[in-house]
Amino acid sequence: MIVRTSISSFLVSVALMGLVFLPADAMARRGKKKKNKKPVVAEKVDNRGTLVIFTTTAGATLEIDGEPAGELNLDAQPRKMEPGQHTIRVHMRGWTEHSDVFIIKAGQETELEVDLIPVAGIVKVKTALAGATVTVNGKVLGVTGDKGLDRDVPAGDITMVISRPGYQPITKKLKVQAGKVLPPISVKLEPMMMVQAPGFYETWWFWTVVGVAVAGGATATVFAVQGEGPQPPTPDFTLQIP
Repeated sequence: MIVRTSISSFLVSVALMGLVFLPADAMARRGKKKKNKKPVVAEKVDNRGTLVIFTTTAGATLEIDGEPAGELNLDAQPRKMEPGQHTIRVHMRGWTEHSDVFIIKAGQETELEVDLIPVAGIVKVKTALAGATVTVNGKVLGVTGDKGLDRDVPAGDITMVISRPGYQPITKKLKVQAGKVLPPISVKLEPMMMVQAPGFYETWWFWTVVGVAVAGGATATVFAVQGEGPQPPTPDFTLQIP
């Protein structure tokens, strides 16, 4: 019994010593294997939907959910969007505006057709001196500034008048196409010619009175009226004939 106990104690002691004196590189390898073990990560699922816009109005400005989203083109490009309700706005000068609400579903494609209608032309007027009034078909379109005037005008044949106090007005006949920009109009207004009023001796009534007096041998007395300019004789003038 004593011998068996001694042998068992000896074996236990040897095993413990083996653990204590285990090579350092072996321990390092064991620790390294634990560190290199990568956790399992679940792949993220893309549940977004796709929006495709078909249009014949190239160059129109696109807004989605109130944010700029580029311009429309004839080649419909799909774009990824989060599922849910969204808003769209498409606009361009001289054309009608398109606004709508659409739904994007996860993993599905939503198609929209957007076509704007041309309604007005675009005209740009520049004058050498700012402050000229521009009218179209008798209605005031605006006043030119340092950079001119840029406005939308109705389609069709129009009559444009460009005027400024003290200058000769310019009239232009134009043909406006809806959705098109007219060639820029640049004009230089010429000052009006100042015409001086004739003196009283150049008026018709002066020489008429003189002619009557000479023909009748009479003496005509004409009382000149003082004022801003010459005026014909008043009813109070005296004409004596012998």
